[in-house]
Amino acid sequence: MARPVANQRALAAKQANARRLKGRPPKGRGSMGLVVGTLSLVLLAGFALPTCVLFVAGMLPSGVAMVVDRHPRKFLAISVSIMNLAGVLPVAIKLWTGVNTMVGLTALLANVFVWLAFYGAAGVGWLLHFGMPIIATAVLKKSLANRRKALGTFQQKLVEEWGEEVMMPGEE
Repeated sequence: MARPVANQRALAAKQANARRLKGRPPKGRGSMGLVVGTLSLVLLAGFALPTCVLFVAGMLPSGVAMVVDRHPRKFLAISVSIMNLAGVLPVAIKLWTGVNTMVGLTALLANVFVWLAFYGAAGVGWLLHFGMPIIATAVLKKSLANRRKALGTFQQKLVEEWGEEVMMPGEE
């Protein structure tokens, strides 16, 4: 009987905590990151304007993922941002090794395949975020089925060796 009482106590504690936190605004986790990001963007714009414009234009899908992702640890934003960065970096390297001016940037951004690289890589990040749990579930189900089959075979060998009395009641 101790277990239901413990569960009731835990539930009461959760409800009391929820009532206590109800009127509070959520903790601001991203304010420092926003300040650092804005400061970095301003400094980058002052020293390397074409690169700054390229990253602002190319990393727009990451900004959208940051806004859309409601999870506190921002898993969607992380996966989209990493893949988006992988799509922007080759273009940035092409800008840095070529004509690193606004004219050179305009020539790069006029190419539709550059935009395809930006948004296609971000799209792969979205697919990874939403597709990996499905793939992991399928792999785990198959692994568990194989394990169950192996244990069933092992159980049959034990029954053959030791007899039916090693089986639990109700097992067949």
